[in-house]
Amino acid sequence: MNFVTFPDGFLFGASISNYQHFGGLVCDLPLIDASKHSVFYEVDFKILRELGLNAFRTGVDWARIEPEEDKIDQNAIRFYHEYLSRLKETGVTTIIDLYHIGNPRWIHEQGGWTSKEIVEKFLRYVELASSEYDQYIDYYQVLNEPWAAAMISSRPSQEGNLAKQVDASLNNMNEAIRKSYDIIHEKNSQAKVGVSNPLGPSAILVGPEMATATEQTNEDSMKTLMKNIEDWMYGGIEVQEGKFDYIGVNYYGLSVMTGLGQFGTMIVYPDGLRDICRNLSKKYSKPILVTENGLPNRDDDQKTAFLLRHLKSLHDAITHDNADIIGYCWWSFLPGWEGFYGRVFNLPVWQPFFGLVDVDLIGNYERKPTQTALDYGEIAKNCGFSTRLYDRSLAQRSSIRYEDWL
Repeated sequence: MNFVTFPDGFLFGASISNYQHFGGLVCDLPLIDASKHSVFYEVDFKILRELGLNAFRTGVDWARIEPEEDKIDQNAIRFYHEYLSRLKETGVTTIIDLYHIGNPRWIHEQGGWTSKEIVEKFLRYVELASSEYDQYIDYYQVLNEPWAAAMISSRPSQEGNLAKQVDASLNNMNEAIRKSYDIIHEKNSQAKVGVSNPLGPSAILVGPEMATATEQTNEDSMKTLMKNIEDWMYGGIEVQEGKFDYIGVNYYGLSVMTGLGQFGTMIVYPDGLRDICRNLSKKYSKPILVTENGLPNRDDDQKTAFLLRHLKSLHDAITHDNADIIGYCWWSFLPGWEGFYGRVFNLPVWQPFFGLVDVDLIGNYERKPTQTALDYGEIAKNCGFSTRLYDRSLAQRSSIRYEDWL
């Protein structure tokens, strides 16, 4: 085989979120300008078209739409109509988050996702958002990474320990996911509704004996780590009770933690993405959409190698394992704030460079596609890549590092 070809219609996309990339959003997290996507989205959509990507994951935001309880901001409603209609005009497939991270401040004051009333209030927002914007949405993402969102939403300073808060938040989130599915389908029976399931940095907890896991590079140790991830993952999906039309997968690599909240390291392991997709497809018989995968690093050779190796793993899952994989989204299209890692893991770097497009964050916010973005664009236009290019990426495998993250 001289060329790795993906099925017709395969989605080659990129992801962003409101809080991490839009700027100017007032919620219960620190105010940040990020890449000011809400100001420069026309420029960003132009770059998206020029690159040749055919899918884009973004979202609407509860905190922007309902900044005060029961008071809908009509300016925000109009903004998202304009924003999503312009995105739709680009011709890309739209993947729209209804909730990524960050709550309205008023719901935070009521206890956030630990509040007994939050499900009903969130469902009112889902009803509104799906009524307003269904015409622009190809794939709904009800909620991104419930476990991570629960960790961010919880506050150790509140009464009760963190574990109990996270558990309460997760129970409410999962109820909201199931009921949101029904609300959206009542409006549009053909809607495609899912959740991004976290198989990334926060997906695995291991004991102190695994602190040196990076030295254990043999296949058996990798499979052991993968088994731990899969056991955890299936539990998170089972509570959704089949209320999904496709399975969203966020995968970065294998995380090693030396205890709750004690981040150890990250292992680059592209074969794990194939294993996960094969097993998910076999277990649930639903389409799979990789909603996040990326490398926080400014070395384009490493980033392109990371991209190619993970795409090859998806291709192997499709061709050899009969996995129904419909698309792949790089995280992220723009540089953004990764507050989860700063808050939960006490990491010093809060803005690692995942971006395909670089942004002058201290100047005029000029956008410039990276070489990885240009490489990815060529892959998307050709619906695949040459085996020679892939073989070249294999030469990089020992040097790929999460340098800008850790």
